[in-house]
Amino acid sequence: MHINDLEKPFDLYLQAAGFAENSRASYGRSMAKFQKYMELSDRRGEVEQIRKEDVIGFLAYCEDIGEKRSSVILRLLILKKFFAWLKEEKMIAEDPAAAIPVPKEEKQIPRYVSVVQIEALLNQPDTTTPSGLRDRALLEVIYSVGLRITEALSLELGDIDYEGGFVYIRNGKGGKTRNVPIGNAALQWLQRYILDGRRKLLSCSCAQLVFLNSSGDQLSRQSAATAVRAYAQSAGLPSFLTPHLLRHACASHMLAGGAKLPYIQEQLGHSCMESTRVYLAVRSEDLKSVHSSTHPKG
Repeated sequence: MHINDLEKPFDLYLQAAGFAENSRASYGRSMAKFQKYMELSDRRGEVEQIRKEDVIGFLAYCEDIGEKRSSVILRLLILKKFFAWLKEEKMIAEDPAAAIPVPKEEKQIPRYVSVVQIEALLNQPDTTTPSGLRDRALLEVIYSVGLRITEALSLELGDIDYEGGFVYIRNGKGGKTRNVPIGNAALQWLQRYILDGRRKLLSCSCAQLVFLNSSGDQLSRQSAATAVRAYAQSAGLPSFLTPHLLRHACASHMLAGGAKLPYIQEQLGHSCMESTRVYLAVRSEDLKSVHSSTHPKG
């Protein structure tokens, strides 16, 4: 059977296992890349003929074309999932990826962004326009709650508890949900946008979604990222600022303010403490910078 024929069944399997749409799309892109690589070989992508050497060769190819180590590791994990599923379904006799060890991924320390820089970014949208008001509310919500961009763009009107000051996340990573606090400033901008800007963007197609584009449909991740880059440029801020960095800023600023790691873990929706510990390194880098600039012997 050809990999092409298994694209939809594999996606349905992932969907049933609770994988989010963006994760499934990432799996699909990796499988398509592997399929193209295999079509250049004699086996043409027939799964029964794929061997361990083919998987290793594909990973080496990805490294050769300059993919990051983390991306190559992710591709291996995806292939492991795919072949394990094939074997479980008895479509192959041997799993060619089972014996390939997963290299340890070097933890990347999130870049530190100061409170002053965040304030400068938040002040960039033109809040006299519906789209500017939306962007200000979106940035405030991501920074206040520590949301992933997908979580923010999936928010529905009923997910916001104005009285209690909480946001219900229904589309977390791995299909997990959580109910987390949101600050007063973000709530005020959100309320202002919903009462004024949003109704000027509204169409019936996405009536429950909070953040809409100019056509009244769901705002895309690409549009949000493009807007943040433009706002960062206009504020004279580093070009590496992204919506995801606002999430990192939420965590690192909470830590700097005295929050304990378990609270940050719950706020961000990390499944394990190791993912949250990287912010200790961010705090250490920040502390080192302050020490160097203020200590007489720094």
